[in-house]
Amino acid sequence: MSEIELNIKKYSHIVKLIEDNNLSEAEKNLLKTIDEKQNEFYPHQLLGFVYSKTGNIEKSLYHYYKSLEINQNNPGLCLTIAKIFENQKKILEANKFYQQGLSINKNYAPLIKSYSNFLIKFGELSKGLSFQYKHFGIIRFNKQDFEII
Repeated sequence: MSEIELNIKKYSHIVKLIEDNNLSEAEKNLLKTIDEKQNEFYPHQLLGFVYSKTGNIEKSLYHYYKSLEINQNNPGLCLTIAKIFENQKKILEANKFYQQGLSINKNYAPLIKSYSNFLIKFGELSKGLSFQYKHFGIIRFNKQDFEII
């Protein structure tokens, strides 16, 4: 069983609260867990998600940063942080976390796809397309968008 699967199982009651959109109860449980086990990354990651869902981006980023500080080899977490900054149009910060994630795992497909789309979206069309081609293959253009084939 992977570390992620073990954490999901260990915190399944909190994950269920989040799935049921009982975010205040999930927040209480996570804050209590973090008080007891400060060096576990997953409660911070879950709390970052809870705060993100409630629109509290500042608290969300705090807990995502804390999670990344504890578990520095998590490209998915770098992607999550990068997407938050991208949505806020904070290009330099987003790029920093995309780069950090790629330095952890240069073959993490969700990160590669998001980063190449980020490059295209923010004016680096040729760089974004070449990045996609390098990692995914042939690109086909249509009137609205493009797809990788």
